[in-house]
Amino acid sequence: VIALLANTIISNGIGVLASVGKFIVCLYLAVIIMLVVHMTLAMLNGVSPITYIKNASEPLIIAFTSRSSLGTLPVTIETLEKKFDVNEGVASFVASLGTNMGMNGCAGIYPALTAIMLAQITNTPIDLSFCIMLLVIIAISSFGIAGLPGTATIAISVVISGMGMEAYFPLLGAVIAVDPIIDMGRTMLNVSGTIASSIIVDRSLKRDEEKNVRVLSQDEQTIFFDCCKGTFYDNLFVTAVSTGMRIGEVAALRWKDLDWDNMVIHVTSTLVYQKYEGDSQKQYHFEKPKTRTSLRDIPINRQCEIALKKQFVQKSVVASKQPITKKIDDKYADLLFTSKFNTPLNSQVVCQAINKIIEEVNLTKDYLDEIEPFSAHCFRHTFATRCFEAGIAPKTVQAYLGHASLQKTMDLYTSVMPKQMETEMDKVSRELDRISEYSDELAEKQFENMTANNQIVSFRGDSMVV
Repeated sequence: VIALLANTIISNGIGVLASVGKFIVCLYLAVIIMLVVHMTLAMLNGVSPITYIKNASEPLIIAFTSRSSLGTLPVTIETLEKKFDVNEGVASFVASLGTNMGMNGCAGIYPALTAIMLAQITNTPIDLSFCIMLLVIIAISSFGIAGLPGTATIAISVVISGMGMEAYFPLLGAVIAVDPIIDMGRTMLNVSGTIASSIIVDRSLKRDEEKNVRVLSQDEQTIFFDCCKGTFYDNLFVTAVSTGMRIGEVAALRWKDLDWDNMVIHVTSTLVYQKYEGDSQKQYHFEKPKTRTSLRDIPINRQCEIALKKQFVQKSVVASKQPITKKIDDKYADLLFTSKFNTPLNSQVVCQAINKIIEEVNLTKDYLDEIEPFSAHCFRHTFATRCFEAGIAPKTVQAYLGHASLQKTMDLYTSVMPKQMETEMDKVSRELDRISEYSDELAEKQFENMTANNQIVSFRGDSMVV
């Protein structure tokens, strides 16, 4: 650092330090502007600026002090999942991608400011063609920039070479000498861009999901479960549609999670089938539910009670038939719902079982009357819709489902309940009619009370009636 500064000062004079100071100020102003842009984008996707700063503060501070987007990645993913309610897959994919490409700080504003500074020093015209070329080169060079300290220097060398100013690279000695000061702000901006991008992608996917919520009609539900009776996964399907639990939560159920004294299910974990760091292949992992409100108690209704007790017997039979040579891992031994081979369940196995029932149903249906395929998550949507149809309060339904907010529950299910909304309006209409009729009854009662007590009733005019 001292050598670079000394060489630059000798070559260009002590005044170059003032120019470097201005460059640092300009860069941090650009960082602040981009942070405001990120907060605005997050606000357009349902996250207020205050919430954004509050929830993102931990990874942003770590990025600022460590100067490593890659080193901050685990905290970034955890923050997205737990504080911003971003889907696990979206958080892992977008955040990982964001540490290697499209970084706002290292591959965006830093190369742009550096190229403009060089152009000013060398009296290169900064016209429209210069700006367009700079944008194109920065966009191309932003692919494949590793989220590690020092890689921004490679980014500016690529941009400057692309702009035909590689001969002036030594003029950047003073800027490169103070790179750690600059890199802190750049890295923080990189991580903020990753968080904002993840929120946008997640909310966009959820909006599409909300538009396409698949709910079984009452007829479809009756037909499906009539055909499903007696099959291996019948108890699983009944439990899912009777509780609104996610399939991962159902798959993680153990007998000890069932509180028969209070007739509730304690939802304490979810079963995930993923390949994590250190795994040689996909494996089953017990995890906490994705939000704090997902840790909940769900009442056991009569249909669910029967299904759970039948499943207990079925699991005992399946476990007793398991070959000794294929002993199941002890941590999965007490799972209530398993496959035919006493192994843990995942969504793929459940969806295959659902499709078999649908195929069986559609064998006797006309093309126009066939049941359309649906995923295991459809049982959760169907449960919520049946709750609303039964007149259960939205706040109670939210508690059953474990949603983080009542707004999420309402956004998901009001669009799939036109009949229920009409029914509720009919109730309002009947109530208004009742009040209107009561006003006539009230006038009649008042007249009867007054005449019974021989009170004088005055009418308009001069006449008096006793």
